[in-house]
Amino acid sequence: MKRNLRILTLLAAAMSLNAAFATPAKRPVNQNATFDAAANSVTLTATAPTHEEDVYDGYTYIVGDPLEYITKVTIERHTPGTEWPDTPIGTITDVQPGGEIKYVDTTVEPDNKYEYRLVCHVDEEKGSPAWQSVYTGITPGKLKDFKVTTPDHKTPQFDITFTAPEVDKNGNTLESIGSIRVEMNILYTWYTVAIVEDITPGETFSFPVTEGVELNTIYSLRAYAMSGKNGNGEATEASIYVGEDIPAAPEGLTWNTDDDKLTLTWELPETGSRGGSIDPDEVKYNVYVRYFGDKEYTQLAKNHPGELFTLDLDLVEEEAFQFAIAAANSIGESYKRAETPQFTAGPAAKYPFRESFAGNMFQHRGWSTATTQDDEYHTYEAISTHEYETEYFVRDDVDILIQPHDNDGGLVTALFYGYSETGQTESLITPRIDFTNAKNPAISFWYYFIPVTIEGTDNEICISAQAEDGEFKEVLNTKQLEKPEDHGWRHIIADLPLAGKEYGKVKIDIIHGSWPMDTSIDNILIDEKESAGINGTVSDTDNADAPVEYYNLQGIRVNNPTSGVYIRRQGSTTTKVLINE
Repeated sequence: MKRNLRILTLLAAAMSLNAAFATPAKRPVNQNATFDAAANSVTLTATAPTHEEDVYDGYTYIVGDPLEYITKVTIERHTPGTEWPDTPIGTITDVQPGGEIKYVDTTVEPDNKYEYRLVCHVDEEKGSPAWQSVYTGITPGKLKDFKVTTPDHKTPQFDITFTAPEVDKNGNTLESIGSIRVEMNILYTWYTVAIVEDITPGETFSFPVTEGVELNTIYSLRAYAMSGKNGNGEATEASIYVGEDIPAAPEGLTWNTDDDKLTLTWELPETGSRGGSIDPDEVKYNVYVRYFGDKEYTQLAKNHPGELFTLDLDLVEEEAFQFAIAAANSIGESYKRAETPQFTAGPAAKYPFRESFAGNMFQHRGWSTATTQDDEYHTYEAISTHEYETEYFVRDDVDILIQPHDNDGGLVTALFYGYSETGQTESLITPRIDFTNAKNPAISFWYYFIPVTIEGTDNEICISAQAEDGEFKEVLNTKQLEKPEDHGWRHIIADLPLAGKEYGKVKIDIIHGSWPMDTSIDNILIDEKESAGINGTVSDTDNADAPVEYYNLQGIRVNNPTSGVYIRRQGSTTTKVLINE
């Protein structure tokens, strides 16, 4: 093995200054260069332009006129890093606009890199050039494997392991490899740290690097196979932290709820967040929880020892939550956390059931949401609580300020952004509710209706009921209701076929119409139809028996509040309180 440390100098290709600023012909397109090893030649192909160059008049581009003919096409060649020659290596005179350009260069040398420049001429004027590079040899494929590791968290050393490719960049079997080069990035420049020769395709090779390696440092490296002196394949990159690293996220997180107790287990991470080594004896864990409706996680435990965490839930009703575990040491906390999916635990909620979204949060924590969004690059949380909402009313050309129906500082809104598709459905689903003693249950709620200018293009609200674990069945759709003439809060009531059921759920589907408009809802009540119809209330007795919960002004649950302003919830009653300690 040869080991050499030197700077990798990158020279920019010199550009000819002969090109005129006004170019009548666009550049050729679809250019390609193919090396034929048997014939020791390079075949250039491209498609000739069909139009003159576009002209910018200071405000916009004017599309160039169609070309009537092409006088000639010149082919120039140079080696990258050298001057372009004064004369072309070839000229083609029988090319038509939009036709094929083809030239065979038989004067190339093996194991060399060339850059070609193709220019179309109309009379004496040169068009825009097209460039194409080629290597006159076999280019190896990427390394099959390239790893950089450290032996431990105390040694100033990293170990490099790679497996040579077995095929070239086109997938053909490699007969041999000239060398494999390993480089390190220092101040944005790649330096060679090792050249390994006499490597056979598919061979695995490992070696340590200690010279100049320091603790508490990140090193970025890359490696690629070489054919001859110039045929370098595509590089594979890796980075490593030398010294005691921040732990990576815990692995194998599992969760279980049994007899009102939550149990979380996980495994010690094998590496650090930056690929380095950790001291297992120094690793502790931070435990986080996020209840439904919370924007952020709340920390439950800090520097928890071991890979087991239990929590007495003692829940009054079903709640939905998500837990996360981060590994930490004296260096820091893992960049990522191991997360559970959102799940529920606890008994069914009491009937009657009421949700007012007071204080800009969900009073019940067993809600869940669903969406039909299925975008690979962007999926957003559409349903959330707000202190108030604003909506543009197209018909009257005004912005509407939507305050909560009961002025309690909270409502819930389904947001539909400009790219939302017609028919996009955002669903809000209640926790399980105990309907054992229900005789004639119904749901009532208020939603802010805004008429649209085109009939049938407004959003829809669909109400469905689920008996125990059966299917959801539709009980009401607002498209069947009469539409008011003006905007404002509208009271909706629907019967629920859940009387006597051990438990059930109600789903509110908000379906986006063809008009860009959000939908706001407030004061959901599930009660006997007579009470629901008059927007009934929960009795003070129910409130008195309910446990007291505290939340900060961001809606995050606080188990042991200290001095400050909090939102106090007991049953269906929510108040803002000042705690002094």
